[in-house]
Amino acid sequence: MTRLSSAVNTLHVCTHHTCTHASLYGLIALFLSSFGLWTPFSAHAHLVSADTIYVDKGANGAGDGSSWTDAYTSLQDALQAARANGTTDEVWVAAGTYYPDEGASANADDRTESFRVESGIDLRGHFSGGEQSLEDRTLARGGPKTILSGEIQQDGDKSNNAYTVLRIIGGSAGEIHIEGGAANGSGPQRRGGGAYVTGGTLHHAVLSGNRARRGAALFATGSPALEVLRVTGNHATEAGALYFSGDASTAEHLTVADNTAGSGPSGLY
Repeated sequence: MTRLSSAVNTLHVCTHHTCTHASLYGLIALFLSSFGLWTPFSAHAHLVSADTIYVDKGANGAGDGSSWTDAYTSLQDALQAARANGTTDEVWVAAGTYYPDEGASANADDRTESFRVESGIDLRGHFSGGEQSLEDRTLARGGPKTILSGEIQQDGDKSNNAYTVLRIIGGSAGEIHIEGGAANGSGPQRRGGGAYVTGGTLHHAVLSGNRARRGAALFATGSPALEVLRVTGNHATEAGALYFSGDASTAEHLTVADNTAGSGPSGLY
């Protein structure tokens, strides 16, 4: 069960086995971090990795992901390389908008395409390109913004966007914006327009402008961890900007506001 209290200065988020509490200070920190004004570097700051894979849609080098100069221009190709190499990888993504149907490993205009993060992958955004460490980034209003978008047709018609922008079954993803998912299909393709999370961790992310029957911004099942999320401006035709399905998720520091639903709760379900 997930519960959002009505108290002005306190947010309670309870899931099947875990209940966490955020103070007013925590909410202020959350709000600031959602806009890049403050970011707590904790366990997510350094994942011991064999490689760093670089992604910059504006790069014009060798395109092998070995440096910012030779970065992949497609996030899909970078994630494919990370999944295939058998090592633990950090995937650093420069500012820009990335679509899941772009790249040699993706099918153009295919609504079933999603960015997929698995165990051994730590996906991080908000780089300008050129940083040598996570701490080199400018995490402030107006700083670099990494957007994962489901607007694969780029025609302004939300009905033909990717069903789900980001799938996390393991590993970690953070410091990203997720928008434009449209889970208006059938079966699993009606859930989780922004993100469909069954494991791993999603942290320090803004989810906005996504649509689905259930879980417009995010559908969670299994036992993932959700940390420091801002969820706003999403629409569920049935219920829930965030939808937890019979799971054991842990969730803390969530801001859920200004979402809509055709029936049922518009925020957490």
